[in-house]
Amino acid sequence: MKTVIITGASSGIGLACAHRFAQGGWQLVLIARRSVRLTELGQELKKELNTTSFLLTGDVRSPQTSSQLTDLLQKNNIIPDLLINNAGLART
Repeated sequence: MKTVIITGASSGIGLACAHRFAQGGWQLVLIARRSVRLTELGQELKKELNTTSFLLTGDVRSPQTSSQLTDLLQKNNIIPDLLINNAGLART
């Protein structure tokens, strides 16, 4: 099974990517700052597509989040196949 890490997964492009990769049968590692939205997404993907998702609430700019991601990957013996580094703050 292939694994994708998606940052900024709780909305916009990250959310769309999570749905698309889940439909393709990928295992997901989803990272976002908004815990409630992230949890809802994980539950939705599990219910609708029976997708395995690992959820990490955090800001990718934080060294703590980087350490938590490393721990999550090692603990679950995950070697990611793809990173969609989508996190960011768009301002107009």
